[in-house]
Amino acid sequence: MFRIGRFLQAAMLVFAAASGGAVHSQTYPAKPIRLIVPYTAGGTLDLVARTFAEAVSRGIGQPVIIDNKAGGNTFIGMGECARAQPDGYTLCIINSDALSVAPSAFTKMPYVPTRDLTGISIIAAPFAGVFARANVPFNDFKGMLDYAKANPGKLAYGSWGSGTNAQLHLELFNQRLKAEMLLVPYKGSADVLNAVLSGQTELGYFALGQVLPYIKEGKIKPIAITGARRAPQLPNIQTMAELGVDLGVKSEFGIYAPAATPSQIVQKLNSVFVGAVRDPKVQKMLSEQSMEPLGTTVDEINKAMKVQRETAQLVYKDFNLKPID
Repeated sequence: MFRIGRFLQAAMLVFAAASGGAVHSQTYPAKPIRLIVPYTAGGTLDLVARTFAEAVSRGIGQPVIIDNKAGGNTFIGMGECARAQPDGYTLCIINSDALSVAPSAFTKMPYVPTRDLTGISIIAAPFAGVFARANVPFNDFKGMLDYAKANPGKLAYGSWGSGTNAQLHLELFNQRLKAEMLLVPYKGSADVLNAVLSGQTELGYFALGQVLPYIKEGKIKPIAITGARRAPQLPNIQTMAELGVDLGVKSEFGIYAPAATPSQIVQKLNSVFVGAVRDPKVQKMLSEQSMEPLGTTVDEINKAMKVQRETAQLVYKDFNLKPID
């Protein structure tokens, strides 16, 4: 009888916890939601976050507050997101390389992406690539490589940290293509862009939407677009795939939550963010920023993170890169 009583007591506790979670998901959200952006304000992801926040606020009936937590190779912001209460009130937005490349780039991280975070949705994919200050003495990818080889260490390449697409493309240039460029580290892509515009560096890896106004003004020139498809805004600029040097590591913007967030809340957030992709203001921003609207399921974003992580591991092995302690 004693054992049966203990069993019934445990069952009742489990039922109560499950019921409480169900009630919580039905009343969610009852207060503002914080969306952590692990980059400086003014960058591409910050703009995406703020535009989506407005649309999601309208769809969910609560304010979505942007919280920029830059630095530490996104570890500061993403670590805070991973450690937050899994109640749906703390989310984060991130470029996929911070979850796919970073685990290969560092021996220690303050969180394990597959263990501590769960995906909500991939909301957009930017066209991205390598861009240069307008007065550099070359106009295309081949010209860049020829100049770099003839002038070792003279071309400065801005990057916002190890474990990023920006860093991997520098390794591609220096190792596989035998160009010798100088790495200059910055906190975020907005800082790299300012450095290119001011003449501190010659090259950078950017989302196209971030630099398109400066291309039109003649201050920046496109060198190559990553991925397999040419950007509609730059139909004459070759892709890395066409050039035979595509790494296969994608840039995609995704929304994440702490791993233990109840599935009902995760699905509700997925519905709201996918709905926000169709919002007219969001559509306008994505078009102006040269991004493809997506809006995936929860399963699709988590599978994509796994595939991209495995791809990044192969790239690190191919370049014989050692993780940073």
